[in-house]
Amino acid sequence: MVRNMAYNIFVSDISAWHEVRLELPSTCAQLLEKLLIKLERKPDLLTWAIIEQNTDNWTERIVEDCEVMDDLILSKSPEASSRYCLNKILEKYSILRNPELCLPAGMLTMPNNFQLVQENGDNVQRVQLQHILTKTAAEICGFLSVRDSDRKSWKKVYCVLRNSGLYYSSKNTRKDPRYLVSIADVHTAQVWYSFSPKRQHFPDAPTDFSFCLKPKSYDNGATDQWFCAESEQLRSTWVNSLRLKMDGCRFYNSFVSAQENATSCLTRSSSERTIYRFEEDDNFAAMDFSGTRGRIIHDRLELASFKEEQRLLWKRKLHFNRIPTAASVPRNMDYGSPNRSGGWIARSMHHTMQWYFGKLSREEANEQLSKLGNVDGCFLMRDSQTIIGGVVLTLVFNRKSRHYPVALVDRHGEHFYTVDQGHTRFETLIHFVDFHRLNKGSLPCLLVHECSRKGSKN
Repeated sequence: MVRNMAYNIFVSDISAWHEVRLELPSTCAQLLEKLLIKLERKPDLLTWAIIEQNTDNWTERIVEDCEVMDDLILSKSPEASSRYCLNKILEKYSILRNPELCLPAGMLTMPNNFQLVQENGDNVQRVQLQHILTKTAAEICGFLSVRDSDRKSWKKVYCVLRNSGLYYSSKNTRKDPRYLVSIADVHTAQVWYSFSPKRQHFPDAPTDFSFCLKPKSYDNGATDQWFCAESEQLRSTWVNSLRLKMDGCRFYNSFVSAQENATSCLTRSSSERTIYRFEEDDNFAAMDFSGTRGRIIHDRLELASFKEEQRLLWKRKLHFNRIPTAASVPRNMDYGSPNRSGGWIARSMHHTMQWYFGKLSREEANEQLSKLGNVDGCFLMRDSQTIIGGVVLTLVFNRKSRHYPVALVDRHGEHFYTVDQGHTRFETLIHFVDFHRLNKGSLPCLLVHECSRKGSKN
């Protein structure tokens, strides 16, 4: 007989409860995927997470994808005041997705005689950092305020996170074994953090950015250990580093699985969703779905006719569905023939992208990104309020929204977008975004998380 269990999950963005029934045993990743499909959302396990919330002390934690949900729920006492929520957490795997953004300078101690390669680009550095974090005995170091439960006071100390546990140095920032004092065994604990804007637990806490190591079992006199970080970014770094050390290979395998699942859900990259990419070297075949069954178009004349039909279809779509704004397209600029790939149709297709908000003020753009937590790498594009025909990239870096004008330049009959006075040029804004997803160029960081007009459904 197949046993199953019903899980009641609170979906935070729509404030509604949903029930999901799964066979036993079931992992958090299986629960996440089935719930997202039920909600008709893309099963993106890189950013969606199940959150366990304790409503008594206003703390929460990320339930790891590898955790077995039935064991987790059955281990809770009946009087425990906790609930499970579906939240969009952009920083769920940020320590492995974008370690160069997640880890502040000097916080990661490199293995002996290891040097990061600087000249080969951001992707090589990212792979190197992933290798250091997952395959070596890397150390995470920095200052934290630690609460002394006996004296009921806080002390700022230099902490060192190793594979064996969390320590603090009794002598300044020295990391010799004789100076390191154990604070907690991270392998028998869970990391929780406060989700209340106020200091609910300790009014005397030095900052609002507190987190806690709770032992899985309170046997042998184990107690909670509270910490305070100097900023939200540092707290996020410590929380994610502790999660990585706690679960090790399981955390890394869950990240790899989530990446593979996200890749399999992609249809085409945004730069390829144009009407001009039916070339012979394209990996995608032109299909005709006008009949009862789809068929591949092999005939070149038929393919040319199909391309023209698609061009007219996109022209009508852009005319009726574009975001109305007077500044989005300058009237005094010659866009060339619509049949040219560099014509006005190609340069207007960003109106169909979810990261393009059209007419939006600086304050409204900041508000949109703050809804996603002001995570580094979040971005959106909007029309400029001061430059006719100009576009502005609003990007979060160091937890603050920054605004970069992207100019549409007409130089000797050539039209292109640029953010660095023409040193790098892009035919369309879609090309601009796709390039900076992989290369930061003149920007302070990569474009990682797009802020969508449709909000939570992406």
